Amino acid sequence: MMMKAVLVDDEPLALGFLKRQLEKVSSIQVLETFTYFDSSSNISVIKETDIVFMDIEMPERNGFQLAEQLLELNPGLEIIFVTAFNQYAVQAFEVHALDYILKPVQTERLKKTVKRAEERINAKQEAISEKPTKLCINVSGELMFHLTNKDPEIVTWRTLRARELFLYLLHNRDRSINKDVLTELLWAEVDQEKAYAQLYTTIYHIRKTLSNYRDYLTLKSVQGGYKLILSNTIIDLYVWEKKLKNLSTLEGQTIPIAEELMAIYKGGYLQEYGYVWAEAERVRLEQQWVEAAQQLAAYYHDQGNFSSAERWYRELCNKHPDDEISNYQLFKLYALTGKNKLAEKQYQIFKKALEDIGTGVPHTMEKWYMNWKQGIARKTSM
Repeated sequence: MMMKAVLVDDEPLALGFLKRQLEKVSSIQVLETFTYFDSSSNISVIKETDIVFMDIEMPERNGFQLAEQLLELNPGLEIIFVTAFNQYAVQAFEVHALDYILKPVQTERLKKTVKRAEERINAKQEAISEKPTKLCINVSGELMFHLTNKDPEIVTWRTLRARELFLYLLHNRDRSINKDVLTELLWAEVDQEKAYAQLYTTIYHIRKTLSNYRDYLTLKSVQGGYKLILSNTIIDLYVWEKKLKNLSTLEGQTIPIAEELMAIYKGGYLQEYGYVWAEAERVRLEQQWVEAAQQLAAYYHDQGNFSSAERWYRELCNKHPDDEISNYQLFKLYALTGKNKLAEKQYQIFKKALEDIGTGVPHTMEKWYMNWKQGIARKTSM
């Protein structure tokens, strides 16, 4: 394979010499040479490049700073430092450089470096050519991580606050959250200095916990705060929400799809943890489930499939015992299908649920219930 390279050195003579040396290596194509590299105006070049050979000591900006910027533009880039000084070796590898070559560059040494680069790039391309693995984060009910080629995993967190901090950053994914917001959320009861210390320790524990998922989740330090960045990662309830919105009108062909979608919803958004900051989102997503379940129940009822209609109305009443519409429909369905004892039991459950929140059965429902009871009594006496 032909690898594409960019060369950066503020000394034109050194730049020219390196280019000539690389031209002796058949697997390298030099795209561009720069005595000063402006990353903002050369984005397309860097995205096309496989390897960058660069000097470390350059005016205005050193090679380490430039390397960080280039890796942000093209994370798959291989960086090779070329310099006259060897005191930078350790720092070079800290920024994930592939290699470190001393000037003047020797041809045989350069060939070894290029071979290493070729092996690394080939390995990456083979990994890309395989079926990509996705990370699914399940937030329906309890938090779980699920790689597509493995069983779901309940992640073990060092502390409860580490889990909450991760989930809060996930809740605000791809947005920078100020440190003060985080300390106020989790350590409002302690002074600022101690709160910051707790925050830094907790961030460290989160990074360690997420180390096995570093290809999918990046916890990035930004000015004054932190940001959680997701790559090749999906969140179950948001995939569910999108698919639900894209579902066409319920009919014979779409009903199986709707049933499969509703099976994804295992529980409310992070409902196992009771976070106040997650409540509004939980209610919003729960309402979408309620509306979809009501539509399914109504569809089955209209089609005369009373057992399926009953199943969905029961689901609705179990999740929301005080829901008037679902309870009313279930009463009437039980009455229609002759399940009088179940109708009576459901009415009493509903009545108790309303009493627990300080209200009573709506007049319309109470009137229907009394008329139904009288009708049952007349039939019994005949």
